[in-house]
Amino acid sequence: MTFSPSELAHEAAMRNWTARTIPAGIYRAVIWAGNQIVAVGDDGSGSNTYCATSPDGIAWTARTIPAGLYRALAYNGSVIVAVGGSSCATSTDGITWTARSGLPANVTGVAWNGSVFAAVSTTTAAATSTDGITWTARTSAGNANAICSNGSGFVTVGQIGVAQTSPDGITWTAGTLPTGTYSTYYAVAWNGSGFSAVGRGLAATSPDGITWTAGTMPAVSGTYRYVYGIVWTGYVFAAVEYTTGSSSAAIFTSRDGLAWAVNTVGMPTSDYGWRAVAWADACAVAVGVDASAMSARVAT
Repeated sequence: MTFSPSELAHEAAMRNWTARTIPAGIYRAVIWAGNQIVAVGDDGSGSNTYCATSPDGIAWTARTIPAGLYRALAYNGSVIVAVGGSSCATSTDGITWTARSGLPANVTGVAWNGSVFAAVSTTTAAATSTDGITWTARTSAGNANAICSNGSGFVTVGQIGVAQTSPDGITWTAGTLPTGTYSTYYAVAWNGSGFSAVGRGLAATSPDGITWTAGTMPAVSGTYRYVYGIVWTGYVFAAVEYTTGSSSAAIFTSRDGLAWAVNTVGMPTSDYGWRAVAWADACAVAVGVDASAMSARVAT
């Protein structure tokens, strides 16, 4: 099989990460919002929240976000939405944030499909919003840990191998993900032709979010990690792990979402691994829950 120079360059970049300094905080989500990277998080109490922005994944600036739980981010081209638990905040620039209401409890993810935001939770409670400000309650199949969109519909992945699809964030249809020793998926991404979902010792792909094919997620030093974040760089998938008490970071890469390779050589360390990863132009950025960040830039 022949691979393009771009594929090879992206794979090489995902094996060459550099530790960055980010303002103190517990970061759980990161996103590219048009002209800057935005990271948010919380300490689990709902009182101590964290937000930081960066133009390049290298220099970070602390920002203030309303009290709450922030576990996921979405961007519609003009508004950034941060959600988690029943918390919601919006911003047009990642600097000034406004608290919003109307979300159910236990929200774990949010995504934009081109016309509406959809928020999902670990229960059957869900919500939609056209602007991130006013939310309408919806009902899903539940057990959702993450959500993404292919530009029209939505797909969620989550606990006990449950997947869901929706054309509009209103009507949801439950599906089944491949499982094995473990059964929980934590993240999902779209690459332009299919979805890739990852979890602890789990990987699967689907062209439509309905029919899934099992992939292979390798162990690290004999242990299957909690793979919490995934992103498509334009040529490869990159996924990051979150492991309590581990000081060894790992990055997973795949061209197709089925066969994954793992790299730990020369990786920046993080006491608790990495919780989220985003693609920002020609740079991948990962953030962790122990005030850690790292970036990898594709050579041009």
